[in-house]
Amino acid sequence: RRYPDGGQILKELLQNADDAEATEVKFLLDSRTHQSAGLLKSNLAKFQGPALYAYNNAVFKDGDWENLQNVDQSKKVEDLMKVGRFGLGFVSVYHMTDLPMIASGNTVAFLDPHTSNIRHRGQTGTSKTVKRIVEKYPGHAAVFQDVLGCELRPDRPLPGTLFRFPLRQFGAKS
Repeated sequence: RRYPDGGQILKELLQNADDAEATEVKFLLDSRTHQSAGLLKSNLAKFQGPALYAYNNAVFKDGDWENLQNVDQSKKVEDLMKVGRFGLGFVSVYHMTDLPMIASGNTVAFLDPHTSNIRHRGQTGTSKTVKRIVEKYPGHAAVFQDVLGCELRPDRPLPGTLFRFPLRQFGAKS
């Protein structure tokens, strides 16, 4: 597959939000660097720097999580009502990041297609409950706090989906 240049990544994220029937979408380019303590693994500190955020007010469904784990086998191709069935979709974000992070409902997921940062039972990433992230991994929780009106709280689900795409640093794997 070819990766898009320029604003095409944003268009793909907008299509995904439309397919999820979101009525609100926001983007933020954040230049901050967050704390590196309290992470799943110490090697993930390199992803605490500048990032692109994308928010939509639709909560992920089980099928959405499955599609992210199987990026080359999306079910959208079969659904004639999905705008994104013709595009590259979520896979386009790997043009700018090596570890997409997603908070939606009660789940926070970390996707690692290279399996070079998170090795978890042979999977290309891992997921945890929001409650576990907030209580046990404050460094990861911090990157989702007070961003585009979102807040991770252990006592209630996030009412939408917040994507965090840590920007690839010079010399990183593509």
